[in-house]
Amino acid sequence: MFKATDFKLIRRNCPKELDKLLQRMKIPAPNFNSGNEFELYDKLDKEIDEKFCERLNCKSDLDGYAKLLDIGGIKFGLSETRNNMLKKVLANREKILQGAAAQVVNNNSSSDSDLSILARIIRFFKRLFGIDEPAPPQPSNKLSREQIKNAFPILEQINKIFDLI
Repeated sequence: MFKATDFKLIRRNCPKELDKLLQRMKIPAPNFNSGNEFELYDKLDKEIDEKFCERLNCKSDLDGYAKLLDIGGIKFGLSETRNNMLKKVLANREKILQGAAAQVVNNNSSSDSDLSILARIIRFFKRLFGIDEPAPPQPSNKLSREQIKNAFPILEQINKIFDLI
């Protein structure tokens, strides 16, 4: 997400914003005065990427932005920059949250047509006798509305840093 030159600019232009980002991501702030600064930057970048991807169940920041834009039904091009995709995510926050809510509703109301005949019969009798079936667990590649809501402060902080450098 951030290159060594980015970290140099961040430390010069907006060190408090970096501290806020690290706090929000629960990453301990490194001691930049110990060791090779480029190794520290590389390690910090990997930690930020790892936490970001963990939070959004994605492989990279671009994948995370694309996932959020897809959830919100917002068109984007694969040639768009990280910064542009991030700005689109933040500008379309409500659409993304609405898309996440609709995604959960669609997942929880699986249709009988997806089931075998035996499974449909069993489901019919369970419903007839008032036996509630728990909602199926959300697949790991899906994001809940709550996960997305919790990611927005981090996305805003990243955007603020990009704007300041």
